[in-house]
Amino acid sequence: SPPGGTVSVRSHIDKDTLVITTNDQGPGINPETRRQVFEPFYTTKPVGQGTGLGLSLAYSIITNHDGKLIIGDTTKGTSMLVSLPLAEQQTRSESKLG
Repeated sequence: SPPGGTVSVRSHIDKDTLVITTNDQGPGINPETRRQVFEPFYTTKPVGQGTGLGLSLAYSIITNHDGKLIIGDTTKGTSMLVSLPLAEQQTRSESKLG
């Protein structure tokens, strides 16, 4: 977000899924960038200021846990949604080792 901008983060549980949404007031992401943003080493930052791995790694981790990472279709600010299935709760006796 630009200086003085706002970033909001919200979460809730929908049935057996944790849903986290973020919104900011930055310049947004154009359609071309949005198509590439999860590719490894893709960055819009100047050389030496970013590796382009952050969103790629986040996407991999989330999808490997059967979740979703979606960037909203907007050019005024950026919105993201992360959804992850809730883990099955273990009983005390199941969680003890040995």
